[in-house]
This record gives sequence, structure tokens and C-alpha cells, in this order.
Amino acid sequence: MNSPAAPIPSGQMTLAILDHRHNCPVEYREWFLEHGWNVHITHDIEASRLLLESNEVDVAIILPLTLQPETLEWQVLSELLSPNKKTPWLAIPWESASDRLVDRLLRTREGLTDWIRPTSPVSEAGNRLENLIRVSGLLNASRTRAETLESQLIRDDKTTLFNNRHFRERLTEEFNRSARHKSSLCLALIDLDDFKGVNDTTSYEFGDLVLRTFSEVLRKCIRTIDIPARIGGDEFAVLLPATTLEEGVNVASRIRALAERTESTDASFSARISVSLGLSEFSGEGIEDPSAFFLQANQALKSAKQGGKNRISFFDSRGKSQSIDQERPNEIED
Repeated sequence: MNSPAAPIPSGQMTLAILDHRHNCPVEYREWFLEHGWNVHITHDIEASRLLLESNEVDVAIILPLTLQPETLEWQVLSELLSPNKKTPWLAIPWESASDRLVDRLLRTREGLTDWIRPTSPVSEAGNRLENLIRVSGLLNASRTRAETLESQLIRDDKTTLFNNRHFRERLTEEFNRSARHKSSLCLALIDLDDFKGVNDTTSYEFGDLVLRTFSEVLRKCIRTIDIPARIGGDEFAVLLPATTLEEGVNVASRIRALAERTESTDASFSARISVSLGLSEFSGEGIEDPSAFFLQANQALKSAKQGGKNRISFFDSRGKSQSIDQERPNEIED
């Protein structure tokens, strides 16, 4: 004879018993309470919906009225349980229910699900729930590791901005989207002025602090839809979707001004660093490919560096680089 299991992987778990048939044996509630669970019982679809929407349920037992996926009962439940949500569930159909219908229901859901007969001992329900929770934990851990790995593949390790590889992919995507919709796309390339001198006169650790400090400046000045990246040692880039050149210059002006006011400080060193920016706009036509678009912004950046640094230049429609008066950033020459 199997001894009753205590299906509590860690901490106290909350079980929802969705007793839509009004025939859940009393011993179910008693057994799970005895084994340390929080237990909530509902008797209709609306009460079940409200309970599941509370996000306080770790796992559910369902005594359903039907086994048809297209019914209102399952339309409501499917939105709130695995696989659409993280909550695993165990079905207990009526005794005469067809195995084929039960299997069809579970296959349709393709989530963390299981089922037992109503004549099965309550300890078996406990064992099945414990297994569902264990598998759920393994899947969540695997998902977290995958997300961490993905982040490491697309993020710069010093600043957590996007890295150069991911930036190039997004540049191509946004360029092609702009070409399809004939919408404006602005690209800003940014250099930290005299950053080599910071590394030479302080330490590489402080240099990393300066990079992180500027990355925070960048984040404060852009929108959530914009795409910031560190693409080289002291080189940064921002893709600004649905942004004209004039609007891009305004963003660049905010970045330049905030960078100039921001100080990087640790126990040994302190520094303020200026930035130079080069911009180019793609309006959906007139530029051959993403590489040409990038080269235009890079040419503008070189112009800003050659013009004295701590300034903004842009590549105009005539194929020339122009610099922006720092006191009058909104004046773009036609």
C-alpha cells in the first residue's frame, strides 16, 4: 500500500479545487490542508475565473462539467491555466467519462496537465500535483536560463546595452521596415571624446564606470522603442524609429547636454566627459542599404570630431555633413 505523499516542493502552496460538478469528496480538502496546502474551493465558472485571475493559485484540480474544449467552461479556464498561464492543472472527470475525450482535451491544451479517475485515492492526486509542480519548476528554471543566455548573446557585458552584433541585425530590420512603410528612421552614432585619456590617466575599472555612466545618460534621453547599443570601445549608437532628422537632432542635443553635466566618480577618480554625435535620416528611399545609411552617420560623426568635439553633425540630403550650433540646435539648414 502506498503511503500518502506530501506534495510541497518548497514553502506553502495554494491549491484551487474547481468543483463545477459539486461532488468533490470532503476528504480532498481535508487531506491537502493536513499536508500543509492552502485550499480554495469554487463551485461555478465565474467564481473559478475570479480565483484564477487573482494570481494566488499555484496549481488547480478541476472537476469539470464538460470535456469539450469549445464550451464556455473551457474557453474561460484555458485562458487562465497552463499553457496560456503558468498554473498546472489536474482534471478529475466523472466515472463514465470517455478516456478518448479526456485525452483529446489534454492534448488540445498541450500544457502542464494530467488526469485521474474520481475513484483514485486522494494521495494519488497529491502525487500527480507534486509531479506537475516539479516539472513546472524545471521548465521555469530552463526558461530562465535560456532568457539569461539570450540576454548574454545580445547585450554588452559592460553597459547592458545591446551589443554590436544585435545592433546590426536591428539596423537591417528597421531599415527594411522604413523602406516598406516610407517612414522616417534616424540613426545617431556617438563617440566619447578623449576616452583614451581617461583610461591612460585613471584605471580601466574607472573607464568601465564611465561607460556605464554614459549608458545611463543614453537611457534617460531616449524612448522605450529606441534601440541603444555599444558598438565599440567608446562608440555607441541609437536607432530612432519613426523619427525625423530634426527630431533626432533634438534627442542628440539632450544626450550631449546631459553627458556634459554628468560626473563619473569612484573612491579614487572623478571625471566628466563630453560626446560627439553624427546623425543620418532614412525616409524610406534614397539610400541603397543599411551599410550606406550607417556610413552617412559615420561621416557626420567624423565631421563632429574634426570640428572640435562635443558637438553634433548630421548628413544632409545633398551628401554633405553639417554641424549644429549648440546654442540653436533646432536650426537645420535646408
